[in-house]
Order: sequence, then C-alpha cells, then structure tokens
Amino acid sequence: MFFGSHLEVEAEEDAGEAWERPEPARPPTPPTPKAPEPAPAPAPVSKPKPKPMEPSRVRLAGIVEQIRVEVSDDKCIGQRETITLPDGRAVAFQVPANLKKGDVFDVDVKRVTYDEKNPAPIHKRTTMTRDELAEFFRDGIAMMRSAETRAALRDRNAKERPGAQLVERQQLKFDEMHVDRKAGCKLAGTCRADYADDEELKALHEEFMATAQQEFINALEALKPSKLKRSGVFPKKSILEFFDACNTKMQLPSTRELLAEQFKKTKQPPNELIIKLQKDMLETLGFEREWACGKLNRIGQDFGEDRELVQGMQAWAAMAQQACRRAQADGDPSLRPDSKEMRQIVELQAKARQELANLSSSDKAQFLKKLGKKVEVFNRLSAPDRVRYVMKLSEEERRDFVKAQVLMMEQGFAQ
Repeated sequence: MFFGSHLEVEAEEDAGEAWERPEPARPPTPPTPKAPEPAPAPAPVSKPKPKPMEPSRVRLAGIVEQIRVEVSDDKCIGQRETITLPDGRAVAFQVPANLKKGDVFDVDVKRVTYDEKNPAPIHKRTTMTRDELAEFFRDGIAMMRSAETRAALRDRNAKERPGAQLVERQQLKFDEMHVDRKAGCKLAGTCRADYADDEELKALHEEFMATAQQEFINALEALKPSKLKRSGVFPKKSILEFFDACNTKMQLPSTRELLAEQFKKTKQPPNELIIKLQKDMLETLGFEREWACGKLNRIGQDFGEDRELVQGMQAWAAMAQQACRRAQADGDPSLRPDSKEMRQIVELQAKARQELANLSSSDKAQFLKKLGKKVEVFNRLSAPDRVRYVMKLSEEERRDFVKAQVLMMEQGFAQ
C-alpha cells in the first residue's frame, strides 16, 4: 500500500523486460581519424635559486606623523606650547617666532617602536618616601662638593653655564631613583612643610640648598673674565643669569651677615651695599657695571614685554627688598617678625582695619587730617626708630596712630 514500494516493483519489472529483449541492430560506426600526436613539451628551464637575504643593516625605529597647528593667539609666538591629541598623547613644540595669528604650520609627532635594542622607558614615579628625600639630599650634597663637579663647573669650555650644570647633575639623581624630575623637584621643595616635625630632614634640605648656592657663586667667581664687555648687546640669557646670581648671592649666609653688620653700624637700611653687590655681580659675569646698568634700564625698549625677563626682574627686585628687611631684623631683634614688639604691631594693624571698615568716608578724611602729618614724619624714620616710637605711645595713642598709618597705606599715600 506504500506508494514508494509500488514504484520500486514496477521499476524492477521494466528492467527485467529490457534485459530479455534483444537490442536492435545499429549501423557500423565509422573509424575515428587518428589525431596527430602533440609535439613534445619543451624541457623546463631551471630557474636559479634565490640567494639567501643578507641580514638587514637597518631596522624600523619609529614612524613620524605630522599634525597641523594654527596660531590662534599672538602671545604664543616664539613660546613653547603643548597640544593633546585625540588618542591622549601630549605633543610639545616651539611656535616659530616669524609667524602671526592665523598662520598654520606642521609639527612632527614621533611614534617610537620599542624592542630589545631600544627598550621602552621605565615608568617614572611621582612620589618619594621620607628616606628617599633624605637620600636625594645627602647624595646631592656629596656630588656638589666633589672635585669632579667643581672642576666641571669651572670648565671654560663647557657647553652649559654653572647654573644649568648644577640643575642637571641634581636631577640625574631623580633619574637614578626612577622619579619624575618635575615631581621630584616639587617634593624636595615642599619637604619642610610636608615634614614640619622632622628636624633631620629639614636640616638636610637647608644644607643642600646652601651648598648649591655657594657652589654656584664660587663657580661664577672662578669664571670671571679678565676683560669686561663695554659695548654691543646684553644678551637675554646673560640678563637672566645675572638675576639668578644676584638672588643666590642675597641668600648666602655670608651676605646676610654682611648686610646685618652694615645695618648695625649705620642704623640705616643697607640699600647702597646691596646695589654695590649687584654691580659687582655684573662684572663677575663679564660686563662693565655702568654700561650693563644702562642696558638693564633699557630692557623694556630692547626686549618689549618679554614675560620671562619681566618676571625675572620682579623676582630680582623682591629678593633685594627681602634681603634689606632681613638685614634690619638681624641687626635689631625688635624688628624680627616673631619679636614681641612686631607681634603687637601686627595685632594693632588688624584691629585698626576692623575699625576703619565701620567708618564713613568723611570720618576717615577727618581722622587722617588729624594724624596724617605725624604719620608722614614717622615714615621717614628708620625701621628701629619706628618701632621704638610706636611702643612709647599710650595704648590709645598707639591705636589711633597705627589706624592712621593703615588708612594712609590703603589710600596709597604711604611709600
């Protein structure tokens, strides 16, 4: 009853019938003409075996890409700038000084391929332990006092001046410790605040700084040229070195002692001695003092608003003022910030500002008219005489006097 089996039976019967029936006669097949034999194939030509390749004399060290940068602000011209790429890489470059706002220029970006011959740089740490800071200071002190370092700083054929050499030699220790240089400098600079109760570490830091300052000045004095420059250009690099050298000189213990002795002797701020030390430094660097002073007065005309020079000059002036105030404090204990007299004056000034805040403009003018002349005379006195004068007044007179002085300072009349 299955359809498939029925078909199979019928197919078998048809096949049997076909087997029994004789095949009909067929006409004879004509003989097929014999095809010509193909020509023998040519013998294969043997190709020369390729010579083994010689080892390559070059290797891929990296791929250089280019980015296109547009100047969007005139202030960046000639300055060092940084751009962060979409993949997170930071690219630092110098903006050419001959460009203007809107100009476009290309910057090469290098992709480095690291291998056994060119290993990847070791990751730099941004933290240091207390013991690592102590090691940095100890090793730095020994390095700066070594004969090898002193000879290098005094080498007249050296590519770098003593200041740059000292900084590089100090920072090589950070490299040895696998510490990022910028982070290491910051940690070393803030160690006194970070370890306020660690007297040993603070003493090491102080000795490290004093050693660096003294070795720097000693090297400059050893390199003093026999012939002074009296004409031409006062280079920017030399001006910045002059600022650094003066700032360092003002911080030396020997200079501090010299200025304090001058104040004790004359009872006047040692301004003239500070100026003399600054002019001496100009000649230490190889520039005739009066000619160089004239050039310093022309910085604005010769260099325009050069931010680095402006900031350097401001720091230089501030350091000189600080040295002058410190000399007075060292010469007269009553002028020290932590003295009893100075603490009382600071407290009086704070109270005076609070009381002045509640006065009207007319009341302030009337108050200043009453005591203004006395304050002007007071401001002409030397620092020790000012303190003694104020401390001799009665409590009420002292309060009013300090209030008048603060008011004049706020209004810009005091020097």
